[in-house]
Amino acid sequence: MINIAICDIHMKDRETLSRLVSVYIKEQLKNSQLFVFRTGEELLHSHHYFDIILLDTELGSMDGIEVGKKLREKYNHIKLIYITSHGKKWYRAINEAHAFAYLEKPISTPILTCQLRTASKSITQEINKNLDSTVLTFQVMTEHSTCEKPYVRLKDFHLNEIYYFEYENRMVKCNATHGQYYLFKEKLSHILEQTKDHCFVCCHKGYIVNLAQVSGIQGHVMFLENGATVPLAQKRASQIRLCYKEYTSCHSKLKK
Repeated sequence: MINIAICDIHMKDRETLSRLVSVYIKEQLKNSQLFVFRTGEELLHSHHYFDIILLDTELGSMDGIEVGKKLREKYNHIKLIYITSHGKKWYRAINEAHAFAYLEKPISTPILTCQLRTASKSITQEINKNLDSTVLTFQVMTEHSTCEKPYVRLKDFHLNEIYYFEYENRMVKCNATHGQYYLFKEKLSHILEQTKDHCFVCCHKGYIVNLAQVSGIQGHVMFLENGATVPLAQKRASQIRLCYKEYTSCHSKLKK
C-alpha cells in the first residue's frame, strides 16, 4: 500500500490536488490511501506513514522547505513533490529537502500524473529490492534429526525464495523454491510479525503465504506459482482476496 499526502494552506489548490490525486488513485493505484492536511504542523504531527507527499513551499507560519527537511529526517525514503507558485525556491527544494519533483501552479494534470506514476514505480522497486534483500534466520532441523535427538543448523531465508509457511505437529514447515522445504520450531504469529510488511498474509489458521508467489484464487484454495495449493479460510476469504487483488493491481500497473 502506498500512502499519499497533500499539504497546502490554500483551500482551492488543496481541493484541486485532492481531486486530481483521487482520480489517479482510482485509475492507477487502487490500494493507495490519500491524506490531506491544511498546515505543516498538522502534517508533522500526523502518526501516519507516507510514501509520497505533495507539499506547498508556502505554508503560512512554516516554510515548506523546512517542513520537507523535518519529514526527510523521519522518513528518508519519502518522495517529496513540491507544488508552488514561487519558482525561485526550486534550488532550496532540491539541495536542502532533496525533492523528487518541483511543479509550478496551476498544476498540469498530465505532468502531475507522470510524476505520481514515476514516484510510485520507484517506491515499488525499492520495496521489491528490500524484499529480495530481507533475510530471516531459523534453526532448521537436518535430515538426520529425530524428535528425541534433533540436529539443527542455522539457515538464512530470503523472503522472495519462500512460497509459504505451514504449521504442523508443533513444527513449522517452510516451503521454498526448487522444491525444498525446511522444518523448525517457531510460532506462526512470530513469523507473521516479521513478514506482514512484505506481502505475506495468514490465509488459514496454519498457513502464511507469500502473495508474490500466488498465481490465483479459486473458491477457498490459493494456487501458487510452483503448482502447490494452500487452503483459504472462509472467515478470511474476503480480506485475503482483497489483499491479493490490491497486490496484483498495484504491481501490474507499476510495471507499465
